[in-house]
Amino acid sequence: MKSIKKGRRAALAAGLALSAGACDGSPAGPVPVKGSCVAALEGVSEVVDSVVNARGVDGGLLLVMQGGQVLCERAYGAYEVDEAVPIASASKWLTAVTLLTLVDDGELLLDAPISQWLDYFEAGEPVTLRQLLSHTSGLAEGNCAGVLTTTLHDCAMQIAQSTRAARPGTRFIYGGGPFTVAGALAATVAEQGWSVLWRTRVEEPLGLTSTQWDNNRNPLLSGGATSTVQDYAKVMQMIVSGGQTVLSPAAIEQMRHNNVGGVPVLFSPRNDAAGYTLGAWIDAADAQGRATVLSSVGASGFYPWLDFETDVVGIVVLPPSGPGDGYWYPVARRVQAEVRQILGG
Repeated sequence: MKSIKKGRRAALAAGLALSAGACDGSPAGPVPVKGSCVAALEGVSEVVDSVVNARGVDGGLLLVMQGGQVLCERAYGAYEVDEAVPIASASKWLTAVTLLTLVDDGELLLDAPISQWLDYFEAGEPVTLRQLLSHTSGLAEGNCAGVLTTTLHDCAMQIAQSTRAARPGTRFIYGGGPFTVAGALAATVAEQGWSVLWRTRVEEPLGLTSTQWDNNRNPLLSGGATSTVQDYAKVMQMIVSGGQTVLSPAAIEQMRHNNVGGVPVLFSPRNDAAGYTLGAWIDAADAQGRATVLSSVGASGFYPWLDFETDVVGIVVLPPSGPGDGYWYPVARRVQAEVRQILGG
């Protein structure tokens, strides 16, 4: 695993003639392309390559697998194929997977009040784990999430004592606070810290080597992980294959249901999704409403998705040039659509 520091990236970018002019959208000449890609997906790779060139960003990544086989593994610009990158809100999927291992073991229940384990949630209407992982708990966002000066449990207690944004199960409010509570719940039930839970329940069984959380005292479980596309793809491959290694088929089925239902949306960063399940967006569903495509989008330009119908796992990484720069999102969606068109037949 290789992670290029900001200063080194800047030097490499300068060496590649990624001038200041390129940052305003004008091409500055070709950047290096590393890795391999089957002929059928070369056009998809060129989409990412052209955007990296046009935007003048440090680089990008593309990984496409089908049936567990790597079809395209490319790095662009200053990135290497095993680059560790911030995954932002794509961390939510990893958190949900970890919690679902405890559900599989019978240590937690998706629809039981979390006050059974966290007594500081006894006041107010009951909140469930399903609601925590689907942004329907109504809990406050919590400005303590990920803060180093407190702990996961203390932050969860602070959220419990805050004024709720809505009654449980009545609104979809996308945010991070409930995932902190879910992490505190898991740590309480398993009597282990988050780092141990993650390592023993997901990292080691899947052979992950390059996924890390931002801190051990109070990890930002909704957005604080870094990973490589190879590591993250192993988690998605486990899901698209129906579980077994880490999760049961029953847990995967829970992940294929829209866990939001028809409740009003109070806040959502996406208006193009077909729903939300446990830690992931539903990009497409069949006639019965069962998810066929899932994704977990990170504002760092990290877009992972899996397709149950075509047995495809894909990841696009295109870092934004600054806060609020969302150029990468339509590009990632285009890549996702083109990959399905090419591999879906």
